[in-house]
Amino acid sequence: GRYRQLPWLFLFACSACGYIRYENEGGGAANEGIPAGVRGFRSRVSVSGDRVEAAVEQFPLFIGWQENAALASLLEGNTPQFFATLANDSRLLPSELEHYDPATGALAFWVLCPELQPGRTVALDLYVDTSGSARDSEVTELWRRAGIQGVWHLGEEAQGLEREFHDSSEAQVHGQGGAGVADYLPQRTPSLLGLGQRFDGGGDLIRFSAGQAAAESGSLSHWLYSEAESGPRIAYYESAGSGSDYNGFGTGTPQGYEWHSAINDNLTSMGLVWSERNPGINEFTNYVFGTGAPPRGRWSHVALSWNAQNIRLFIDGVLTQTVASPTTPRATFTADFRALGTCKDAAPPNNNASARARSWHGMIDELQISASTREAEWFRLAFANQADPGSFLAIGAFERVR
Repeated sequence: GRYRQLPWLFLFACSACGYIRYENEGGGAANEGIPAGVRGFRSRVSVSGDRVEAAVEQFPLFIGWQENAALASLLEGNTPQFFATLANDSRLLPSELEHYDPATGALAFWVLCPELQPGRTVALDLYVDTSGSARDSEVTELWRRAGIQGVWHLGEEAQGLEREFHDSSEAQVHGQGGAGVADYLPQRTPSLLGLGQRFDGGGDLIRFSAGQAAAESGSLSHWLYSEAESGPRIAYYESAGSGSDYNGFGTGTPQGYEWHSAINDNLTSMGLVWSERNPGINEFTNYVFGTGAPPRGRWSHVALSWNAQNIRLFIDGVLTQTVASPTTPRATFTADFRALGTCKDAAPPNNNASARARSWHGMIDELQISASTREAEWFRLAFANQADPGSFLAIGAFERVR
């Protein structure tokens, strides 16, 4: 995850006017007040309606800052639990605490916002509970209702252990740093919103042993920081096919395909690369989509959304290109997720030199995969929220409750 440096005193006070109240799923009147048993602190967090251009439902909202000395002091000696509700509503929203650092007060927290609408401000209450009571934050429910089938925050310290890179979705497709080989471990590093992974361009990767279908419609997004001076560079890799080998491209395979998000040879374009193994022959047809590339030397939010009709590329929340999906075969993309940082064959036992030469050189953070095509407003809001939550959100000072 990522969050940007903010002053310890929260940036904005919330206005009492213009808020919209929502009913939680399941019906019933909103319950005014504080959830039962809470002891600790509460902050009012709001999203102004003038930041929203089109309605979006079930949106995973990011609340974070890189340090907050006042909060760290308030919570000293406690083991806090973070959760959130709609304003003055005692019912908890599905959420995930990605990271809290008691030394600095740094926070990375996700909560499901039921709806964002133009012109209507949404207010939430962020609670820091020090009562010691256990509460189910419904992490997988957060991502399920948001329509996200895979989410990797990438804040772990790679050791080469199986399942060390956690998938917070209900699919639980966890990853292994370096495919278990020390020479190919990515390095945990500070990132735009906290902690991400740095790949050295020489074969560093995170390998995944299982995948999940995203069918003909889907989307993925990730934060990328390119340090490469030459290309191509692969950030995300997927493969599928009817063969028995890992990539689906064995000699007996009637047909197979792979795709990945990549920067091209001269670092001028970023897009989706599709390689098809034609039936009965060992030849591939490549399609490269997208124009423009994330600028070298800074973080960029890169997203791809596709269906049977077209593929769209978004950089920093802006649609940069739309192209027709390939018709042979029909655009049956799958999120049979195999590797992050390069092709999984870069690591032993395959030691594929050409795969290592295409490895990502730079940093990657916050990978999310959905089995549905996202509209432009989703990516625009995701970029604005995650790139600078202190500007996107109005965050009030913490007040003591009970």
